[in-house]
Amino acid sequence: MQNVKARDFSPCEPFIIQGRPSIDETGYFELTEPPGFAGILANHKSSDRKVGRPPATGEDRARHMKAEGTSYREIAGTLGVSVGTIANWLKTDVR
Repeated sequence: MQNVKARDFSPCEPFIIQGRPSIDETGYFELTEPPGFAGILANHKSSDRKVGRPPATGEDRARHMKAEGTSYREIAGTLGVSVGTIANWLKTDVR
């Protein structure tokens, strides 16, 4: 994290925190590079580092099931999610 517009305060230097898996395991973010040691973000980017959430595995299955004619309710029950989630995945309105 890096403050880009400090107006009414003196910002700390850039730092890096890690969300996953730390937040899942401990409930807290992990400070991997404290202020003064992080440098700039561009120096830390790596093609082997995972960024963001992994793709939802249920979405592909939901699309496949819908293509076979399965109802939203049946898909939701099979995948263990709400009908609204299925509608979001398939980008349609169930009303």
